[in-house]
Amino acid sequence: VESVLQPSSVSAVPIFEAENSCDPGVDAKGQSQCVRHLEAITRQARVARAQLDELPPSARVFTCGGDCGVEVVPVARASRLWPGLAVVWFDAHADLNTPASSPSGHFHGMPVRTLLGDGPPELLQLLPSRLEPSQLIYVGARSLDPPEQDYVDSHAVTLLSAEPASSLPDRLSAALRKGRFGAAYVHVDLDVLDP
Repeated sequence: VESVLQPSSVSAVPIFEAENSCDPGVDAKGQSQCVRHLEAITRQARVARAQLDELPPSARVFTCGGDCGVEVVPVARASRLWPGLAVVWFDAHADLNTPASSPSGHFHGMPVRTLLGDGPPELLQLLPSRLEPSQLIYVGARSLDPPEQDYVDSHAVTLLSAEPASSLPDRLSAALRKGRFGAAYVHVDLDVLDP
């Protein structure tokens, strides 16, 4: 895994405005399917996908955005290019909610679950690849909703504590070796730094 960041090109995805509402709707089980701002999120993902599709496979991609939802298309692209990719998610939250389990309906709590194939259909159709739970390594996750904790427990997802920080490099290296990953995508949400 290369540690030097040298983006091949710089491009921006426009921010689309949306109303702060959602039509909760229900699925066949009677569960809410609310995703706030889904139309705007889908439009942004569509533009990001088009931009990423124009890049050569060797292009390095650096994604910076307002919340974790911006990672969905870039992670899916990386997973397509490097099957079996490790996704190292430095975040205080697991971002593993579904539209049905999310207490708020905000997509920033759903990107990882969407990458696993359990997200809004409008976004799933834009993803060139899906992840497997074994590809996830969480670092510093400490605020999981009960459905997220249930998913982690039932799928044996790797959770690494950020403390003690002095041993984190060794513990993360061991997890990467155990999974025999040839490449890794690293996500950092700054809330992982909060005490």
